[in-house]
Amino acid sequence: MVFAIRRTKEKETSIVVNLAEIFRCKVAEISRTSGPKEGNIKAFDRIDLVFTNKDKSKVDVVVEFYNANTDRLTLTGELQLAEKWCVLVNNKAASLSK
Repeated sequence: MVFAIRRTKEKETSIVVNLAEIFRCKVAEISRTSGPKEGNIKAFDRIDLVFTNKDKSKVDVVVEFYNANTDRLTLTGELQLAEKWCVLVNNKAASLSK
């Protein structure tokens, strides 16, 4: 199981994901680039962990790690943390499906 809690000024959201039901996890980056072609700057709008169910009739579970609309403007390790959790989840999900 994975337990996630996300707090913003407006609300608190909690999500529980049963890894036995998960096929895989991936990091979804919603971003945009700006600037000249040689020096493009990538600005992240959102970073999510997306859990894909083994049962294709079920919708994916999305855990928001970063949102530029509600979090501080500069990232402070959220992308690296999301990538780390994605690897941990995929390793655990793979061991559960054996």
